[in-house]
Amino acid sequence: MDTLVFIINAIKRDPRLRLAGGVALLGAVVAAVLSFTGGDRELAVLGGLFVVGFMILLTIFISISESKEPRPRLAAFLIWSISLAFVASITLVVLSQFFCLPQPLRSSCATRLSYVRGEIADLPPPHKKQIGIALEGHAMGAINADTKAFHFVVLENPSKRSTLTVTVRSPDKAVDRDEDIKVHLSCIVPSFRSSSMLEWRYAEDGVPQPDGTVVATPALYENARKIGEFGRKDPILCQDAPAVPRESSGWRALLPSWQAFAQTPASQPSPEIRGAIEDLTNEDTIVRRSARATLASGSVAAVPTILEAMRQKPGDYRVQLGGSVALTEMLRRNKADAGAIAKIITRPEDRGLLLEAAGSKDRTLRVYASEFLYDLADPEMSRQALGLAAKTDDENARYNWLLVAQGGWQKLDAAQKQAAGGDLSAAHAASGPETRKLFEKLK
Repeated sequence: MDTLVFIINAIKRDPRLRLAGGVALLGAVVAAVLSFTGGDRELAVLGGLFVVGFMILLTIFISISESKEPRPRLAAFLIWSISLAFVASITLVVLSQFFCLPQPLRSSCATRLSYVRGEIADLPPPHKKQIGIALEGHAMGAINADTKAFHFVVLENPSKRSTLTVTVRSPDKAVDRDEDIKVHLSCIVPSFRSSSMLEWRYAEDGVPQPDGTVVATPALYENARKIGEFGRKDPILCQDAPAVPRESSGWRALLPSWQAFAQTPASQPSPEIRGAIEDLTNEDTIVRRSARATLASGSVAAVPTILEAMRQKPGDYRVQLGGSVALTEMLRRNKADAGAIAKIITRPEDRGLLLEAAGSKDRTLRVYASEFLYDLADPEMSRQALGLAAKTDDENARYNWLLVAQGGWQKLDAAQKQAAGGDLSAAHAASGPETRKLFEKLK
């Protein structure tokens, strides 16, 4: 208590201490405001650090003010310099958070998003296809009976992913034909800034397959420009907009990401993940799709459990498709997880199952599994895929295995590429015109 009284009296006597105390209080208020209004924990922590720094300065002020010894000019200069730096930093936090200033930080504020509305016209009859939209809880929509169009809303997306998904489903609950269309966020960002409405059109284009067959494939158009198509390895970018929305605050770079701690793999799968594994074989299609979404949201922590389920039921289509879709969606959300996932997939039987899925007769399973393995970019998986492509008689399977091989090809050293030369030549000799286009990236 005596110490507190001593500090209060010292502040009353010295106007400099009153200034420092006032600024420290301002820092506390800023931290509280940021915490309650924006829910931004990182900025709240940053404000708290300012407060702690000012309390340290306050203690230094008190000790110098009460000292009988003359204060060195250097000490006074350092104290005032640090104090002014703290004041300037808090000012920058407030300006960048609420007024998008100064200019260097303005670009990040200028792309702060709210929501955008849109519609998809020319839908197929409900008994043929069901349309939806998904973006980790930041998109919603429904069919409008009057306009016979799918109306949707996309909210600000805080995650690192660069695409949203327009879901195309079969109304038959026994059919797992998910023909999802990836739409790059660069096709959406401009409408956040202009408040204009997105007007898309659904179509089913005849897309030639490697084996020569033509398959009706769901696609999306904006006016005459195609912006998405089922089975595309890379999403279609809209060139007149930034690739992805930027972070809402440039101050996040100063602190470790909270998500990094949240994604630390757990040693044991949670009951939710275990339950989702069981639901992969549920008779209800909606339950199965919900299970895949749950597994995908588990990120790296769920990978061992997914692989275990696929190993235990290698002939179960629902399990193989469910596992492939979940793994694919993980890397769609965050491709930076590819290295961590690749370190988990080390068992030969796991590699074999995933490669078998990429060459499956079923087009849906083949598309999802090959996209995942391509994004995984594992050199060993690429080498095995090339060997399978050299031996198969199925042109569709060969195409997808060569696509998988592209993913990790550049990670092979010169000796490994030379050793793969025989398989590369054999696959090229057996390939059709469409498949041969893939060899440009296998050099």
